[in-house]
Amino acid sequence: MNPWRLDQVLSNLFISDFESSCDIALLKLHNIKHVFNITYKSKPETIQNEYERNGILEHHFYVGDKPEENIIDIAREIHDIIIRDDDFKSECILVHCQSGKSRSVSVVIWHLMMLNNWEYEQARDFLLQKRSIINPNVGFQRQLIGIAKILREIEQENRNSIGL
Repeated sequence: MNPWRLDQVLSNLFISDFESSCDIALLKLHNIKHVFNITYKSKPETIQNEYERNGILEHHFYVGDKPEENIIDIAREIHDIIIRDDDFKSECILVHCQSGKSRSVSVVIWHLMMLNNWEYEQARDFLLQKRSIINPNVGFQRQLIGIAKILREIEQENRNSIGL
């Protein structure tokens, strides 16, 4: 069995690699209705047709796994879609990249940070309990840690301005 199969992070949020995202039976088993593809690679037409037949919507974000890529903008956009749209709150979602170790992990870490007001390390450790192979590239780690620091500083400034 492929150790990089689909892993459940939250009740309706899953993470996987590209290969697992093409396994229609696996997606149906977990009632996946939305797939966030964070790669440069498109699904084969046969898989796209199966997605359509099974009511699965793919949302494709073209991002490479390079430290200089801006993962925060993509992570923010995906997080905003998930929390804003009622369909995403009630339906199961899969986030994947090529290996399910770096890009998808970074997006899910961002989502966990924003959802739970967690630091990078808290979100990473939580996800590591769900998926043992996580390994965001060093550039993505720096971005996530850096933006968390900025958000903390803004939050502290806001507290100071209202006298808390």
